[in-house]
Amino acid sequence: MKRKTLKFIDLFAGIGGFRLAFEKAGYQCVYSCEINEPCRQVYYNNFGEFPDNDITKIVPDNLPDFDILTAGFPCQPFSICGKREGFKDTRGTLFFHICEIIEIKKPQVIVLENVKHLIHHQQGKTLETIIYALEDLGYLVDYKLLNAKDFGVPQNRERIIIIATIRNKFDFGLINTHNNVPNLRNFLDQQGDFEYLEAKEYTLIQEPKKQLSGLIFIGYRNKNIWKKGIRPNTEHLSRVHRQPNRIYSIDGVHPTIPSQETSGRFFIYIPEENAVRKLTLKECYRIMGFPDNFIIHNSTAEAYKQIGNSICIPLFKEIAVQLKEQIFNQQNQNIESYTYIHKFDSKGLNLQLEITGMTIMNHREKLLEIYDLSQNISDIGILIPSQYIDYINVIAKNCKKQKGVYTVLITLLTHKIININQDIRYHQKNLPNGFSGRTIDTQYITPTLKELGLPAMAESGWLTRSLEQPYPYTLDYNGNISNKKVKEAFLNLIDFVETYPNNTEIALRLLLSEVRKITEANKIRIVKLNNPEKFDIITIVNCLDYHFNFNYKTHGASKLPVLAFYAIYQQLIQEVERYKSIH
Repeated sequence: MKRKTLKFIDLFAGIGGFRLAFEKAGYQCVYSCEINEPCRQVYYNNFGEFPDNDITKIVPDNLPDFDILTAGFPCQPFSICGKREGFKDTRGTLFFHICEIIEIKKPQVIVLENVKHLIHHQQGKTLETIIYALEDLGYLVDYKLLNAKDFGVPQNRERIIIIATIRNKFDFGLINTHNNVPNLRNFLDQQGDFEYLEAKEYTLIQEPKKQLSGLIFIGYRNKNIWKKGIRPNTEHLSRVHRQPNRIYSIDGVHPTIPSQETSGRFFIYIPEENAVRKLTLKECYRIMGFPDNFIIHNSTAEAYKQIGNSICIPLFKEIAVQLKEQIFNQQNQNIESYTYIHKFDSKGLNLQLEITGMTIMNHREKLLEIYDLSQNISDIGILIPSQYIDYINVIAKNCKKQKGVYTVLITLLTHKIININQDIRYHQKNLPNGFSGRTIDTQYITPTLKELGLPAMAESGWLTRSLEQPYPYTLDYNGNISNKKVKEAFLNLIDFVETYPNNTEIALRLLLSEVRKITEANKIRIVKLNNPEKFDIITIVNCLDYHFNFNYKTHGASKLPVLAFYAIYQQLIQEVERYKSIH
């Protein structure tokens, strides 16, 4: 089978960091977009093409087909974020245009990069909205903070990486990192037109220590900032140790190169020379993983700004390699396992058609089958001890309050029925002999529960984050499930089906039967009156006015908050005023 070249598009392309990384891993860039004109010029100088200018003007249908979308997108506030409306929540932002492209083109993988602060932006609501939006578009999403120093370059640069996939969820735990962080000295030029500081321009500290990050803060530039109210011998020390005033030893790593420092005031201490000099532009690009032959902008300020805004090339090359291993190679294996094998007799007639490696029924079909069987559960309850029947009832009664637990249990039981030899306690791929329960839930279980009208989460995925912790669902599970009775029931039912796997289908039938009863009991039935008494709108408003202004305390009762009706009441008052003005 000939392996096709994987294609990607490069949005918010900057000077081409993503392109360098993915092309090193054997991918082909088929489209790029960048609005900043100096960046577009550098991109052209290195890749021979100008990126499109404005992402808001892209017509997704006109884009070439691609497998991966990459974007180092800007972090904008989401004006309505936190409402968990998925894709809709991103309207009015540049991220919305990424979502529009994803919705139309449906790439197999999305790779996004942003600053570490995104995790806390708007109290975490921005990141939450991004994840919900991608899940709303049908993707399995995960993210992690990765540091450039773990990928062979001497820079302490943390960035959040978000990866969304259509099928297999990306496992950050499989990424190969370097055990030994390189020292900055190995990336420096030995000769050049260096800019040194005079001894009187800086102060070295005594007994500097190497930090956990690999940084060795060794001194500071003498800057006369405040003169009053400071301790003796600290008059040159910046009150906040701002980055341009700090000096780091070359026997450690360099701090994050920021985009705001357009003067390039990155000063390093060279012990053997007992001297402090400025890091050169070429060295800045080198500790980001850019090749020495990369053509930078002819404006020094612009070149410093551009490298500060770019990405660590070795980090994203490793991600590109892992995407091949985890996603695309896995898909190729799946394609081969579903190959049709034809057998022919001596006359060339087709005698038999075999399908190898194909599961007879997927999780959606199996859940639908068990759901139909749950309509008749007579006599099967005696096959399960009463203690576990009680556990099933606990989960069913809490199916709306504890949707995460209830959905995960249905996912695991369904998977156990299909794969009876799989230990469903090991619900994550990174656990021993584990599998991706979240993938099964997102693709099959949650959409099917919605289809059946049963309680289901508003968005795909295991919403209860404690259930995604890397612990097996054993009786001593360390995750935090708020309701203790639900936690006990959940873990004991999983333990039961692992001990008696042949009873898994019975347990799921009983659970679905109880959930159906609860769902039906909670449905509101509306009976239409044949001859209802007619009320005009003013009469209705007067009734509501009496209700909301009723003195409950006088009558010895407590007033119940009925906010939804109160909102209707307010709207009706407005209608009455409009009615009066017309008539």
